[in-house]
Amino acid sequence: MLTKIIFSKQSNYRAARHVLYWLAWLLLFTFIYGTKSSLTDPISYFGISRSYWLTLIQTIPQILVLAILTYTIVFFIVPKFYPQKQWGLLGFTILLTFIIATILERLTFIHFHPIVDQWFGRAPSIPNPITVYASTNILKHGAAVVGFASAILLFKRWWKERERNTELEKKNLSIKLKMLQQQLHPHFLFNTLNNLYGLILDKSDRAEEVVVKLSELLSYMLYDCKEAFNPLEKELEVLKGYILLEQLRFEDRLDLSFSVNGNAKGKKIAPLILLPFLDNSFKHGVSENLENPWINLEIQIQDEYLFFHLVNSKTEVKQKKTGGLGMANAKKRLNLIYGETYDLKLSETEDSFCVNLKVPLHSNTNHNENGLLIENEKTNAVI
Repeated sequence: MLTKIIFSKQSNYRAARHVLYWLAWLLLFTFIYGTKSSLTDPISYFGISRSYWLTLIQTIPQILVLAILTYTIVFFIVPKFYPQKQWGLLGFTILLTFIIATILERLTFIHFHPIVDQWFGRAPSIPNPITVYASTNILKHGAAVVGFASAILLFKRWWKERERNTELEKKNLSIKLKMLQQQLHPHFLFNTLNNLYGLILDKSDRAEEVVVKLSELLSYMLYDCKEAFNPLEKELEVLKGYILLEQLRFEDRLDLSFSVNGNAKGKKIAPLILLPFLDNSFKHGVSENLENPWINLEIQIQDEYLFFHLVNSKTEVKQKKTGGLGMANAKKRLNLIYGETYDLKLSETEDSFCVNLKVPLHSNTNHNENGLLIENEKTNAVI
């Protein structure tokens, strides 16, 4: 509600914040000047000193003059002369506005204050005109009110600009992520189509099964990866599906171990963030290792983190750590999505390449009626 009153452009909220602004000044001036005379005024109405009531009514015309002064300077004079840097005209018009406001405020002091004194049973004072017009009240009050109003206006503009820049950053981040994810689709597709082409050349009976598995994975990539985070269970199924595709191609020539330890239920992860690392192990490691290729993939789910440990064999030719476009995009997506909350380490020996990834998980925590965490039974899956 407070945010709407401060920032909303709706007429009712705009009117409310202006009314509240001037009401606050009215009460402040009433308290300051009413307190001075309330100490010697024995009369009260409704438990409040007569001086406060009298000062409240006498201050209303002053508030109206201050409002005219503030709106004239803030919404007319400054926007007209400040952008063009016409400092002379800016200073002259502000000074002229203060002089006019001072005259108006002093006229109300001379003609309105005695009337209010009579309403409350006080003897009306007859002020000295020279003393009245020499008063600097409007200068002091006007400077405070106009300055505070300008500060609020500048703060609102800064806040809106900040929100606009934040929104632009989010849109740019979303566009970058979509571009990286779209690049992943053809990269994975081309790799799998190459595998399928090899099976067709060999007239393998498994070509049809590859087509079915490929269609399932592409369906997930195209239609189920539109959210920022997907269920971890689905992502693990994608890894299993991809492994099955590769196993169809390598048949018994590949020694593969894949295990998942921990409870994936209710947890979410960025879509397709793990697949490029697995794809890299096949394309840049196992595919080049014609003799006894092997892959060992272990996934540990602990509390709010996923630990991804992947090791694959490689030939004597050094495997590139970047692993091509898929790995490069995966690193970029990790940086954009998780910032400094993830940890990725790549290492290799003479005959192996290793990926260690620690990534935070989004958890949908379940609670019982007492607000205590309900722990689900941990499961292990090995294929």
